Amino acid sequence: MKKILTFLLGVGVLTSCSSITLGVTEIDQVFPATVSFPEQIQKVGVIDRVNLSVQDHSVNPFYLNSVELSRNIAVKLAEADYFEDVILCDSDVSTWDKDEDKIYPLNPVHVQYLCEDLGVDMIISLERVNSSLVESNYVPVVAMESILRLYLPNRERPFRMEVLKDTIMWDIDGLLTYTDARQDMVDYMSDKAAHELTPHWRTIERTFFEGGNVDMRDAAMFVRENNWEKAEEIWINASQKAKGKLKEQYEFNIIVAEEILGNVETAYKKCQELESRVIQYSDIYLLANTYSQVLRKRLSDIQTLNLQMHRFE
Repeated sequence: MKKILTFLLGVGVLTSCSSITLGVTEIDQVFPATVSFPEQIQKVGVIDRVNLSVQDHSVNPFYLNSVELSRNIAVKLAEADYFEDVILCDSDVSTWDKDEDKIYPLNPVHVQYLCEDLGVDMIISLERVNSSLVESNYVPVVAMESILRLYLPNRERPFRMEVLKDTIMWDIDGLLTYTDARQDMVDYMSDKAAHELTPHWRTIERTFFEGGNVDMRDAAMFVRENNWEKAEEIWINASQKAKGKLKEQYEFNIIVAEEILGNVETAYKKCQELESRVIQYSDIYLLANTYSQVLRKRLSDIQTLNLQMHRFE
Protein backbone atom coordinates (compact mmCIF):
# COMPACT_ATOMS: atom_id res chain seq x y z
CA MET A 1 0.00 0.00 0.00
CA LYS A 2 1.30 3.42 -0.87
CA LYS A 3 -0.21 6.51 0.68
CA ILE A 4 0.02 9.81 -1.17
CA LEU A 5 -0.63 13.00 0.78
CA THR A 6 -1.74 16.19 -0.86
CA PHE A 7 1.18 18.49 -0.17
CA LEU A 8 1.89 21.13 -2.83
CA LEU A 9 5.56 21.95 -3.35
CA GLY A 10 6.64 25.23 -4.91
CA VAL A 11 9.04 24.48 -7.74
CA GLY A 12 11.04 26.88 -9.87
CA VAL A 13 10.73 25.76 -13.49
CA LEU A 14 13.77 25.89 -15.71
CA THR A 15 12.91 26.98 -19.21
CA SER A 16 16.13 26.58 -21.15
CA CYS A 17 19.74 25.41 -21.23
CA SER A 18 19.38 21.63 -21.46
CA SER A 19 22.98 21.09 -20.27
CA ILE A 20 22.07 22.30 -16.79
CA THR A 21 21.82 19.52 -14.24
CA LEU A 22 19.88 20.12 -11.05
CA GLY A 23 20.16 18.01 -7.94
CA VAL A 24 17.66 17.76 -5.10
CA THR A 25 18.62 17.21 -1.48
CA GLU A 26 16.43 16.58 1.54
CA ILE A 27 16.99 18.27 4.89
CA ASP A 28 15.12 18.22 8.20
CA GLN A 29 13.93 21.51 9.65
CA VAL A 30 11.97 22.50 12.75
CA PHE A 31 8.83 24.48 12.01
CA PRO A 32 6.86 26.53 14.54
CA ALA A 33 3.36 25.67 15.65
CA THR A 34 0.53 27.65 14.10
CA VAL A 35 -0.65 28.55 17.60
CA SER A 36 1.56 30.29 20.18
CA PHE A 37 0.56 29.69 23.79
CA PRO A 38 1.18 31.70 26.95
CA GLU A 39 4.09 30.28 28.93
CA GLN A 40 1.78 29.26 31.79
CA ILE A 41 0.12 26.63 29.56
CA GLN A 42 2.16 23.63 30.66
CA LYS A 43 -0.44 20.86 31.06
CA VAL A 44 -3.22 20.19 28.57
CA GLY A 45 -6.24 17.90 28.47
CA VAL A 46 -7.70 16.35 25.31
CA ILE A 47 -11.43 15.59 25.15
CA ASP A 48 -13.72 14.11 22.50
CA ARG A 49 -17.07 15.89 22.31
CA VAL A 50 -18.11 14.03 19.15
CA ASN A 51 -17.70 10.49 20.47
CA LEU A 52 -18.37 8.65 17.22
CA SER A 53 -16.96 5.26 18.14
CA VAL A 54 -19.19 3.19 15.87
CA GLN A 55 -20.60 3.99 12.44
CA ASP A 56 -22.36 2.03 9.74
CA HIS A 57 -19.55 0.95 7.41
CA SER A 58 -22.01 0.34 4.60
CA VAL A 59 -22.99 4.03 4.65
CA ASN A 60 -19.46 5.45 4.81
CA PRO A 61 -16.60 2.93 4.87
CA PHE A 62 -14.15 5.87 4.96
CA TYR A 63 -15.48 7.37 8.20
CA LEU A 64 -13.20 9.30 10.53
CA ASN A 65 -13.41 7.83 14.01
CA SER A 66 -13.40 10.66 16.59
CA VAL A 67 -12.54 8.37 19.52
CA GLU A 68 -9.41 7.11 17.75
CA LEU A 69 -8.61 10.59 16.47
CA SER A 70 -8.74 12.24 19.89
CA ARG A 71 -6.60 9.44 21.33
CA ASN A 72 -4.03 9.82 18.56
CA ILE A 73 -3.96 13.59 18.97
CA ALA A 74 -3.13 13.14 22.65
CA VAL A 75 -0.38 10.65 21.77
CA LYS A 76 1.15 12.92 19.11
CA LEU A 77 1.09 15.92 21.45
CA ALA A 78 2.81 13.87 24.15
CA GLU A 79 5.45 12.65 21.67
CA ALA A 80 6.19 16.26 20.68
CA ASP A 81 7.44 16.80 24.25
CA TYR A 82 6.35 20.43 24.17
CA PHE A 83 3.85 20.41 27.01
CA GLU A 84 4.74 19.15 30.47
CA ASP A 85 1.77 16.75 30.53
CA VAL A 86 -0.91 15.66 28.08
CA ILE A 87 -3.98 14.06 29.66
CA LEU A 88 -6.63 12.21 27.64
CA CYS A 89 -10.10 12.46 29.19
CA ASP A 90 -11.80 9.05 29.19
CA SER A 91 -15.21 10.38 30.25
CA ASP A 92 -18.04 10.81 27.74
CA VAL A 93 -18.62 14.57 27.45
CA SER A 94 -20.38 14.41 24.08
CA THR A 95 -23.71 15.50 25.57
CA TRP A 96 -22.32 18.63 27.25
CA ASP A 97 -23.54 21.94 25.80
CA LYS A 98 -25.18 20.16 22.90
CA ASP A 99 -28.59 20.76 21.29
CA GLU A 100 -29.65 17.81 19.15
CA ASP A 101 -26.81 17.47 16.62
CA LYS A 102 -25.27 20.92 17.16
CA ILE A 103 -22.31 21.28 19.51
CA TYR A 104 -21.95 24.70 21.13
CA PRO A 105 -18.76 25.99 22.74
CA LEU A 106 -18.20 24.62 26.22
CA ASN A 107 -19.72 26.54 29.08
CA PRO A 108 -16.98 28.25 31.17
CA VAL A 109 -18.26 26.28 34.19
CA HIS A 110 -17.60 23.02 32.33
CA VAL A 111 -14.18 24.26 31.25
CA GLN A 112 -13.26 25.07 34.83
CA TYR A 113 -14.51 21.70 36.01
CA LEU A 114 -12.52 19.79 33.37
CA CYS A 115 -9.32 21.76 34.07
CA GLU A 116 -9.60 21.06 37.79
CA ASP A 117 -10.63 17.41 37.33
CA LEU A 118 -7.80 16.65 34.87
CA GLY A 119 -5.27 18.93 36.56
CA VAL A 120 -4.53 20.87 33.37
CA ASP A 121 -4.14 24.47 32.23
CA MET A 122 -6.00 24.16 28.92
CA ILE A 123 -8.60 21.94 27.25
CA ILE A 124 -8.17 20.79 23.64
CA SER A 125 -11.60 19.71 22.48
CA LEU A 126 -12.36 17.70 19.34
CA GLU A 127 -15.78 18.99 18.33
CA ARG A 128 -16.38 17.89 14.77
CA VAL A 129 -15.21 15.20 12.39
CA ASN A 130 -16.32 14.62 8.85
CA SER A 131 -15.07 12.55 5.94
CA SER A 132 -16.42 11.70 2.53
CA LEU A 133 -15.32 9.91 -0.62
CA VAL A 134 -14.87 12.48 -3.39
CA GLU A 135 -13.28 10.33 -6.12
CA SER A 136 -13.27 6.60 -6.72
CA ASN A 137 -12.81 6.02 -10.47
CA TYR A 138 -9.18 4.96 -10.25
CA VAL A 139 -8.01 5.62 -6.68
CA PRO A 140 -10.02 6.49 -3.57
CA VAL A 141 -9.74 10.16 -2.60
CA VAL A 142 -11.24 11.12 0.76
CA ALA A 143 -11.90 14.66 2.01
CA MET A 144 -11.50 15.06 5.76
CA GLU A 145 -12.38 17.79 8.20
CA SER A 146 -12.10 18.21 11.96
CA ILE A 147 -12.62 21.12 14.33
CA LEU A 148 -10.62 21.70 17.50
CA ARG A 149 -11.51 24.31 20.08
CA LEU A 150 -9.02 25.37 22.73
CA TYR A 151 -10.36 26.48 26.10
CA LEU A 152 -8.69 28.31 28.98
CA PRO A 153 -10.27 28.56 32.43
CA ASN A 154 -11.93 31.83 33.46
CA ARG A 155 -12.68 32.85 29.88
CA GLU A 156 -16.13 33.35 28.43
CA ARG A 157 -15.11 32.31 24.92
CA PRO A 158 -12.78 29.68 23.47
CA PHE A 159 -9.14 30.73 23.26
CA ARG A 160 -8.95 29.56 19.64
CA MET A 161 -10.67 27.39 17.06
CA GLU A 162 -8.73 25.34 14.52
CA VAL A 163 -10.46 24.00 11.40
CA LEU A 164 -8.37 21.22 9.87
CA LYS A 165 -9.15 20.22 6.29
CA ASP A 166 -7.26 18.01 3.87
CA THR A 167 -7.59 15.15 1.42
CA ILE A 168 -5.86 11.81 1.30
CA MET A 169 -5.63 9.23 -1.46
CA TRP A 170 -4.10 5.83 -2.00
CA ASP A 171 -2.60 3.86 -4.84
CA ILE A 172 -4.46 0.57 -4.97
CA ASP A 173 -2.06 -2.37 -5.05
CA GLY A 174 -4.35 -5.08 -3.73
CA LEU A 175 -3.35 -4.71 -0.09
CA LEU A 176 -5.49 -1.74 0.95
CA THR A 177 -8.40 -2.47 3.28
CA TYR A 178 -10.99 -0.09 4.71
CA THR A 179 -9.50 -0.68 8.14
CA ASP A 180 -6.05 0.35 6.87
CA ALA A 181 -7.53 3.39 5.14
CA ARG A 182 -9.35 4.57 8.26
CA GLN A 183 -6.17 4.17 10.32
CA ASP A 184 -4.24 6.20 7.74
CA MET A 185 -6.87 8.93 7.99
CA VAL A 186 -6.64 9.04 11.79
CA ASP A 187 -2.82 9.08 11.71
CA TYR A 188 -2.69 11.85 9.13
CA MET A 189 -5.26 14.12 10.79
CA SER A 190 -3.72 13.64 14.24
CA ASP A 191 -0.31 14.60 12.79
CA LYS A 192 -1.92 17.68 11.26
CA ALA A 193 -3.49 18.64 14.59
CA ALA A 194 -0.22 18.16 16.47
CA HIS A 195 1.63 20.30 13.92
CA GLU A 196 -0.88 23.11 14.46
CA LEU A 197 -0.27 23.06 18.22
CA THR A 198 3.42 22.18 18.68
CA PRO A 199 6.76 22.88 16.95
CA HIS A 200 7.64 19.96 14.69
CA TRP A 201 10.16 18.52 12.26
CA ARG A 202 9.55 18.30 8.54
CA THR A 203 11.67 16.97 5.72
CA ILE A 204 11.98 19.54 2.94
CA GLU A 205 13.72 19.64 -0.42
CA ARG A 206 16.33 22.04 -1.73
CA THR A 207 17.52 22.32 -5.33
CA PHE A 208 21.12 22.97 -6.36
CA PHE A 209 23.27 22.84 -9.50
CA GLU A 210 25.38 19.70 -9.62
CA GLY A 211 26.57 19.00 -13.16
CA GLY A 212 28.52 20.52 -16.02
CA ASN A 213 32.13 20.40 -14.82
CA VAL A 214 34.50 18.76 -12.37
CA ASP A 215 33.97 21.31 -9.58
CA MET A 216 30.20 20.88 -9.71
CA ARG A 217 30.48 17.09 -9.64
CA ASP A 218 33.02 17.11 -6.80
CA ALA A 219 30.84 19.41 -4.71
CA ALA A 220 27.78 17.26 -5.42
CA MET A 221 29.68 14.27 -4.05
CA PHE A 222 30.20 16.13 -0.76
CA VAL A 223 26.53 17.12 -0.71
CA ARG A 224 25.57 13.44 -0.91
CA GLU A 225 27.86 12.85 2.07
CA ASN A 226 26.14 15.77 3.88
CA ASN A 227 29.42 17.68 4.02
CA TRP A 228 28.05 21.11 3.11
CA GLU A 229 31.10 22.96 4.43
CA LYS A 230 33.36 21.26 1.89
CA ALA A 231 30.80 21.65 -0.92
CA GLU A 232 30.50 25.37 -0.20
CA GLU A 233 34.28 25.75 -0.15
CA ILE A 234 34.48 24.27 -3.66
CA TRP A 235 31.66 26.51 -4.92
CA ILE A 236 33.23 29.66 -3.42
CA ASN A 237 36.64 28.95 -4.97
CA ALA A 238 35.11 28.06 -8.33
CA SER A 239 32.88 31.13 -8.40
CA GLN A 240 35.89 33.42 -8.10
CA LYS A 241 37.16 32.16 -11.47
CA ALA A 242 33.83 31.64 -13.27
CA LYS A 243 31.85 34.08 -15.38
CA GLY A 244 28.33 34.47 -16.71
CA LYS A 245 25.72 31.81 -16.02
CA LEU A 246 28.21 29.41 -14.47
CA LYS A 247 29.20 32.01 -11.86
CA GLU A 248 25.50 32.60 -11.08
CA GLN A 249 24.98 28.87 -10.59
CA TYR A 250 27.88 28.69 -8.12
CA GLU A 251 26.46 31.67 -6.25
CA PHE A 252 23.04 30.06 -6.06
CA ASN A 253 24.60 26.89 -4.62
CA ILE A 254 26.46 28.97 -2.01
CA ILE A 255 23.11 30.42 -0.90
CA VAL A 256 21.70 26.90 -0.43
CA ALA A 257 24.75 25.91 1.59
CA GLU A 258 24.45 28.99 3.82
CA GLU A 259 20.84 28.14 4.64
CA ILE A 260 21.57 24.50 5.40
CA LEU A 261 24.55 25.47 7.56
CA GLY A 262 22.21 27.63 9.64
CA ASN A 263 23.05 31.07 8.26
CA VAL A 264 19.55 31.83 7.03
CA GLU A 265 19.78 35.62 7.17
CA THR A 266 23.04 35.55 5.18
CA ALA A 267 21.43 33.23 2.66
CA TYR A 268 18.44 35.56 2.30
CA LYS A 269 20.62 38.63 1.72
CA LYS A 270 22.77 36.81 -0.84
CA CYS A 271 19.65 35.53 -2.62
CA GLN A 272 18.15 39.02 -2.84
CA GLU A 273 21.43 40.36 -4.20
CA LEU A 274 21.65 37.61 -6.81
CA GLU A 275 18.04 38.14 -7.84
CA SER A 276 18.61 41.88 -8.27
CA ARG A 277 21.49 41.62 -10.74
CA VAL A 278 20.70 38.65 -12.98
CA ILE A 279 18.63 38.92 -16.15
CA GLN A 280 14.94 39.11 -15.27
CA TYR A 281 12.95 35.94 -15.97
CA SER A 282 16.09 33.97 -16.78
CA ASP A 283 16.40 30.49 -15.28
CA ILE A 284 18.55 31.66 -12.37
CA TYR A 285 16.24 34.63 -11.75
CA LEU A 286 13.22 32.34 -11.41
CA LEU A 287 15.10 30.09 -9.00
CA ALA A 288 16.41 32.99 -6.93
CA ASN A 289 13.03 34.73 -6.85
CA THR A 290 11.27 31.60 -5.58
CA TYR A 291 14.04 30.80 -3.10
CA SER A 292 14.05 34.37 -1.77
CA GLN A 293 10.38 34.01 -0.81
CA VAL A 294 11.10 30.67 0.88
CA LEU A 295 13.97 32.18 2.90
CA ARG A 296 11.91 35.22 3.91
CA LYS A 297 9.21 32.88 5.23
CA ARG A 298 11.80 30.82 7.06
CA LEU A 299 13.23 33.89 8.78
CA SER A 300 9.74 34.71 10.01
CA ASP A 301 9.28 31.10 11.16
CA ILE A 302 12.56 31.23 13.10
CA GLN A 303 11.40 34.32 15.01
CA THR A 304 8.12 32.62 15.88
CA LEU A 305 9.89 29.39 16.82
CA ASN A 306 12.26 31.23 19.16
CA LEU A 307 9.29 32.75 20.97
CA GLN A 308 7.56 29.38 21.24
CA MET A 309 10.66 27.64 22.58
CA HIS A 310 11.25 30.34 25.18
CA ARG A 311 9.42 28.19 27.72
CA PHE A 312 12.43 25.82 27.86
CA GLU A 313 14.93 28.52 28.80
